[in-house]
Amino acid sequence: MKRLDLFLQRINALAALERWEEVKEVLTSERFPLDPVFQHMYLATARARLGEAAAATNEWQRALEAANTPEKLLALANYAEQNRASDIADGAYSTAIKLAPMNRTAYAGRLRAALASDHTSEAQAVAAEIVQLWPDDTAARNQDAYLRLLLGASDGAAETAERQAQLLVAQEPSNWTARATLGLARLRLGRKEDALKAFRDVRATGSEPPGALAVRAAILAVNGYEEGARNDAHNLGAEHLLPEERALIAPLLYD
Repeated sequence: MKRLDLFLQRINALAALERWEEVKEVLTSERFPLDPVFQHMYLATARARLGEAAAATNEWQRALEAANTPEKLLALANYAEQNRASDIADGAYSTAIKLAPMNRTAYAGRLRAALASDHTSEAQAVAAEIVQLWPDDTAARNQDAYLRLLLGASDGAAETAERQAQLLVAQEPSNWTARATLGLARLRLGRKEDALKAFRDVRATGSEPPGALAVRAAILAVNGYEEGARNDAHNLGAEHLLPEERALIAPLLYD
């Protein structure tokens, strides 16, 4: 175990110095036995940094194939997330769920991976699964409702989302995600003035989810607060937004 720790410290030190050729050389040598999952995922990063895209993809796939326990799959998924390999992260989380169907961490990770990849429909499906398995998870329930609204839900679904979000906002007034769900539900129901009230008496501090700010900007715009809406939209230009969130503010980005 001590030798393994020293070996990993060496890999991390070389990576910190961006000496990727040496990282690759050390990992492909047979001087030290490293679990294939970790060997391949570290090699994937090294090869990607060296511009070897196809080889990096192959290493990620080998790591995924070698991961045969929930623990190894979660370690791989977490590392893949950190290195923006969202498809590998999603695959690892999905396989972990097959091996351990009630693994809440794997579900949360799969939801993150879907959102990071801009796969809104997939993210909504995962959120719905979480709600089915953990019906008391109010955050997941709100996420499911919000994503359904982004994907165009209206009428009965929007009314249900409004009721749920209203309760959550009452319990957690500073919950911007709940306020976004509440505002978007009312917007889908054609009640733009009520939608604006969802963001009453709350101030932005800079830590709000970008998606919630996009919803607020869209609501400000339809209520005639064009200047404030445009400022908010332009401030969100560099932020990660789901395609449907970006579509909400797209008209505000052009003069």
